[in-house]
Amino acid sequence: QDTVKLLDIGFGLGYNAFAALKRAREIKGKIKITSVERDPTTVVNAAMLFPESSLELNMLKKLASDGKWQEANGSIELQYGDARQLAVNLNDRFDVIFLDGFSPDKNPELWTYDFILQLKRLLAPSGVLATYSAAYPVRGAMLRAGLVIGESTPFGRRRGGTIAGLKPEMIDQSLSKKEMNIIRKSTAGTPYRDIGLNSTRKQIIQKHSALVARLRRHGVPRWYKEK
Repeated sequence: QDTVKLLDIGFGLGYNAFAALKRAREIKGKIKITSVERDPTTVVNAAMLFPESSLELNMLKKLASDGKWQEANGSIELQYGDARQLAVNLNDRFDVIFLDGFSPDKNPELWTYDFILQLKRLLAPSGVLATYSAAYPVRGAMLRAGLVIGESTPFGRRRGGTIAGLKPEMIDQSLSKKEMNIIRKSTAGTPYRDIGLNSTRKQIIQKHSALVARLRRHGVPRWYKEK
């Protein structure tokens, strides 16, 4: 493609965006990155991690002052705010989405079925959503949202992250039958819900706990075990 469009949910210290831009330089491609971050102080704090003469520090300073970084191989535009509301107002289609919030138990706002539906809306037909998370509620949300899901290559741990897309051919490594059964046939794969995309962490967790309890009363097991 002429330009790859990437949506980076959770700019954080900038490593994901910087790695994507570095890869574009290496293959002489072009990339347009839209990054979302809730806490503006994160960018300022990230600047302390890089040497004074580094390109990354220059990029962070530019992003902190102007909200944008531009170079021959691409650009980064940094938007501050709640990713849920920013996603609702985006109308672009992205070839890649990085979902990099804090873990689902700490930051369930970015892992609900309802938010995943918004990200699905923003995916280009051959796009992929990539995340480090392998949590069953997250994979359950993706599966129920109609995404095809698979696993990325493990790095530094036993399980890989999750890759999701609209087309099966975009997934290199499918989930095992056991993983799929855990998601579909036990409460382990019950997604978090946030219907209005405005619930607090506490509200989302409470709703999830109540939903799991209701499913358990209706005979859905806590965990799927192969017979």
